[in-house]
Amino acid sequence: ARIVTIDLGTGMLKVLIQDLFDLYDIKGINNNLYILQQDLLSMYDLNTRDTTPVAEELGSYGGTSLWVTSESIIFISCLTDHTIRFINAGGSVNVFAGTSGVPGDAIDNTSATLAKLNSPMFTYINTLGVMFISDHGNQKIRQVSVNRVFTLFGGKDSQAAFACHDSCYTGPNHPAFIFGPSDIWINTITNEKYFVE
Repeated sequence: ARIVTIDLGTGMLKVLIQDLFDLYDIKGINNNLYILQQDLLSMYDLNTRDTTPVAEELGSYGGTSLWVTSESIIFISCLTDHTIRFINAGGSVNVFAGTSGVPGDAIDNTSATLAKLNSPMFTYINTLGVMFISDHGNQKIRQVSVNRVFTLFGGKDSQAAFACHDSCYTGPNHPAFIFGPSDIWINTITNEKYFVE
């Protein structure tokens, strides 16, 4: 895989980095591009064109996506480890939410580190510092407060969702079930939440 940009002057593609293996996600902040591969998170400086490893040996966590805050705090959704992890300034990878290696269905008002997730795919953090997690395996969207307390934002019983699938819809805005949520985006102007199912 490779990472390319479009030259605004010519409209032509320009290769920034090539020969990347198992590329999962990229996010940019403050002229730095964070690159998530299967076993490695690295930072590419858009000014100097230098690449620096941030965290290595990530393969066992099954990282699928990342979120980088404006303070350059990095969160990784770990699908197979059933956690959301964060990387501190020293490059250490720590659990932020979920129970490592143990899938489950969180109970409301549970501490984020005691709560269970089932194959979390993406995270989004709003301007207030509230994290939203697409809890893919549980068919739910979770909300984690700035105090790291879990609550349900959307979705219902995952087994019931699997049992009825399309027949459960009564209209385009049916609130009861979410089927396999993945990516999340929040409109910071209207505060509307969007997710892919």
